Amino acid sequence: MRVSNEYDATNNFDDRHSDGEGSERFWERAVNRAAEESDWVDFHREDGENVESNSEKVVARLRRAAEAGDPDAMFELGNLRYKGEGVEQDFAKAADLYRQAAEAGHLGATTNLGVCFHEGAGVNQDYEEAVKCWRRAAAAGDLTATRYLGNCYQDGDGVDQDLKEAIKYWRQAAEAGDPDAAFELAGRYFRGEGVARDSVESAKWLRQAAEAGLIDAMNNLGFYYYKGVGVEQNFTEAVKWARRGAEAGDSTAMFNLANLYKKGEGVEQSWEEAIKWWKRAAEAGNSDAMFNLGVCHARGDGLERDVIVAIDWYRRAADAGNSDAMFNLGVRYSKGDVLERDFIVAIDWYRRAVEAGSAKGMFALGVCYAKGRGVERDSAEAVDWYRRAAEAGSAKGMFALGVCYAKGRGVERDSAEAVDWYLRAADAGDFRAMFNLALHYCRGDGVERDYAEAEKLLVRAAENGVSRARLALAALRMKRDVG
Repeated sequence: MRVSNEYDATNNFDDRHSDGEGSERFWERAVNRAAEESDWVDFHREDGENVESNSEKVVARLRRAAEAGDPDAMFELGNLRYKGEGVEQDFAKAADLYRQAAEAGHLGATTNLGVCFHEGAGVNQDYEEAVKCWRRAAAAGDLTATRYLGNCYQDGDGVDQDLKEAIKYWRQAAEAGDPDAAFELAGRYFRGEGVARDSVESAKWLRQAAEAGLIDAMNNLGFYYYKGVGVEQNFTEAVKWARRGAEAGDSTAMFNLANLYKKGEGVEQSWEEAIKWWKRAAEAGNSDAMFNLGVCHARGDGLERDVIVAIDWYRRAADAGNSDAMFNLGVRYSKGDVLERDFIVAIDWYRRAVEAGSAKGMFALGVCYAKGRGVERDSAEAVDWYRRAAEAGSAKGMFALGVCYAKGRGVERDSAEAVDWYLRAADAGDFRAMFNLALHYCRGDGVERDYAEAEKLLVRAAENGVSRARLALAALRMKRDVG
């Protein structure tokens, strides 16, 4: 089940631009305000066209009300100008409208004027002025401004950086019901930043944010229940929160719900449901879902096996930035089983995967340089790519580095270094590394001879399909019995 456990949703001020209530689109709110300012009948045409479609009249009504000194109208018109909804986007005019409404005591406008100063939208960027605006609004009870002050102390924008002070403001906002602040607190308790690490406290704040409708919080609360973080592990609850997010249109939640159906965790196993939710997530732009649909077609899991269709999904996922899909396309061009074999194209896909952070792509490039596939054979370059893969967490990269040091390929032969990389690979679950490590223990090569440790490693390797491990294990036991 893939779900982010990082918490950075409230750090982008522009994305959290306040609209006074945090739920309705600016245009919808402006329409409602305009309707209040006049006879509702005037906002309908004889053909039944509703208020929202008659944008010019709505804006005109708001403009007249604003010119007459109505701070609510100034605020709504400022919102429309800021977002460019119903009118041409104009940050300077938005900031001026916010300033007028703020001077008349409008809290939402005071907060949004602070956003303009923070982002340099329509005014010169000035963090200190932003802080002044948010302090005034926060003192009057505006929760968004209170949360923004926390963000300023976190980042050192207009104030001295002070994470404890940031947490103080986030806590104030969260305790008053702000879901984004609760989400931020959950992240701090999860990571132990500015507070003692406390997964139970993290789950408490995450639940508050989730129950208030914050989709990021729903996803992460589902993750908590899935993993048992701060709560008792409960797949049924994980399904509940994934479903709530999915039904709200979130592609990550759709992806997670599909995975739960695939595994039959918290729900009856159903490939049909898994495919349904992956398709919905893919339609919403989720590249992981696109990749999984490709895998399903490649393997015939829940869908008719069709490698050509699988490749099409990989391409879609790769175009959306999915590094696993890029790697798989490289593999397909390397194998030449469906696509025409082309190592040059394969390497291009591996490099794209690497640029997207793929350790598998790094390892694959190492293999290409080691074997001279699509590039001139270069053992030193292969070692470099294996090392990069290993440092990125690839067990295969660790194992390959061990082999290079053991054989002196691309590096000076060094048995102790080989043993170190085999140990790391074995700890990461690579059974071939366990086999090779066992041989070093038997020979006392790069490590002190230890037949007991060698036997343990050979047993694990043999039980997991390393055929030569069975022969080596039999030989070791014979030697022990004879000796």
